[in-house]
Amino acid sequence: MLDFMRRNARSWVISVALGVISLVFIFYMGGGARIGAGPQAVAKVDDTMITLTELERARVRNERRYREQMGGNLTAEMLRALDLPSMTLNQMIDRTVLVHEAERIGLRVPDDTLRAAIQRVEAFQRNGAFSPGLYRVLIRQEGLTPAGFEQSMREDILVQQLLDPIRRGVHVTEEQAFEQYRRDNDKITLAYIEVPSSQFRDQVEIDEEGLTKFFEENAEQYRRPEQIRIRYVAYSPEALEGEAQVTDEDIEEYYYLNAETEFATSERVGARHILKKVAPDADEEARKAARAAIEAAAKRIADGEDFAAVAREVSDDSTAAEGGDLGMFERGKMVRPFEEAAFALEEGQVSDIVETPFGFHIIQVYKHEPGGQRPLEEVRDQIAAKLAKEKAAEAAFDLAAADAAEIADGKATLEAVADQRGLKIETTPLLGKGDVVPGIGTAPTLIETALALGEGETSDPIHIGKSYYLVQVAERKPSYVPELAEVREQVEKAYRRQLAAERARERAEELLEKLRGGADIETAAAEAGLEAKQTDPFDRRGSYVPGLGNLRGLKEAAFQTKADGEVLPRVFMHEGDAYVCVRSGYEEADRANFEEVKDTYMERLKQQLEQQAVDAFVAELKQRADISFNKTLVEQFLR
Repeated sequence: MLDFMRRNARSWVISVALGVISLVFIFYMGGGARIGAGPQAVAKVDDTMITLTELERARVRNERRYREQMGGNLTAEMLRALDLPSMTLNQMIDRTVLVHEAERIGLRVPDDTLRAAIQRVEAFQRNGAFSPGLYRVLIRQEGLTPAGFEQSMREDILVQQLLDPIRRGVHVTEEQAFEQYRRDNDKITLAYIEVPSSQFRDQVEIDEEGLTKFFEENAEQYRRPEQIRIRYVAYSPEALEGEAQVTDEDIEEYYYLNAETEFATSERVGARHILKKVAPDADEEARKAARAAIEAAAKRIADGEDFAAVAREVSDDSTAAEGGDLGMFERGKMVRPFEEAAFALEEGQVSDIVETPFGFHIIQVYKHEPGGQRPLEEVRDQIAAKLAKEKAAEAAFDLAAADAAEIADGKATLEAVADQRGLKIETTPLLGKGDVVPGIGTAPTLIETALALGEGETSDPIHIGKSYYLVQVAERKPSYVPELAEVREQVEKAYRRQLAAERARERAEELLEKLRGGADIETAAAEAGLEAKQTDPFDRRGSYVPGLGNLRGLKEAAFQTKADGEVLPRVFMHEGDAYVCVRSGYEEADRANFEEVKDTYMERLKQQLEQQAVDAFVAELKQRADISFNKTLVEQFLR
């Protein structure tokens, strides 16, 4: 998964195929429409500057995109492996050279094309139609302006126009796809010996000189992160709700735009039933018995007995104790024959016998509510309250944006705007990435935006929860490497693990030499007091090997072997444990199975080849471009 994410992080082919909206939100540069932008250029591509503020915004949005894709599965380790700062810088340089090339060859995006593209974005639609109000709300939530957003989207459409001919020039044959299928689905099996480092940890001795040298070589691993003390003011929509002006026209427009979704009610029935179960594999005699039992129950009800009482006595369903009551339900909740019979009944009616995969039923409907639409007057107050909240949120953003612009232009200070608005400036303790902000809670975007601010800078409005925040840095504590004494316990544990891993590797190297000399793996393992084990068959995809885990380089080495019994060329390490491996089996992928997935493989390979063609094109553009860097700012951003 991580490898796929990393590979496709710069994929213009995939991004364009998915639509430009996510690109605009990530790489929005905003031009003159940006609020309070800083002038610090990290990189310059021909005559276009990429500033530290722009890069940090893009990095934050990149991280948010991955968090949305991965849910709670995006770990700190995965984030480090993705290297979002480097990824973001490369993405923005790639995008800039593509836009420049599109402009150089005369590509243009007419206003009506841009307008139509924006209106087709599903995120901006209500009930299948473009909603100007929703459009404004969403781009504001991303901290964008309409002018800046539309310029960035225009540039992304230019990129799409530029890349389309390259993509169309790629063709894939069936044999190419089958070769890829074989690479993915050929399987190999390994015999292996594991030498666990844990058996050496109590045997190693730690000497002061070695510990000191280990710490010096690995000092960066113990670096304390940069911390900042933040000053901020909060613009709360709740304080502005009373001032929000919601007109009858606003309410009616909202109602008619959302009538079919928000204010529609589905047809529902409330029903009881009696079930006589019939197993799927029941014989004819069992079916006849169940049919006779349900017919007897139907006759009792027809003769005037209470439905619920009969259900409690004879139903096989779990609802028997409640008189067979299923409660209220909409269409689509029950199996088709049951649903059709229930919704055909009026209140108080009892169905004929109904057969479903569960057996035989009798149904009584005690309530039948027709579907419909709640009238405007019934929901007027509800809409007014909702629109008041939305208008208050817009007002809070507008106030924060106006104050940020005043501060950026040198016309006001944070103290002045706070006093004018009747707001309080809050100051946090020293905070680093991942810390909780007192009074706000978990707010990674706020902390990361603040970390990117220069001296004396004020942030653009930051949207967290319901409020917008303007942020300044009151104090900055630089990142530093602690003295050994401060982290001695951690360093000793790590040093002990390393020494144990070295001993495990030495033992594994001895075993590897024996296997190369012709020793049988079972015998070699037994002589070392260890056990020879066997993996399940595995293919080339990913890095996980059943029984072994993620051993770097193991799959590549395994699939380079030529015959069963061949010893893999080196010792493999994983979390300090050492492994020696021997190929024990190989299964070739079946051509017949390929036919079932041929179309998928041809499309996937086409995308890969398209991306390779685009990468080569971008590399050529970058060679021709005049790209320069501010080394100090690059290092600051990549830290």
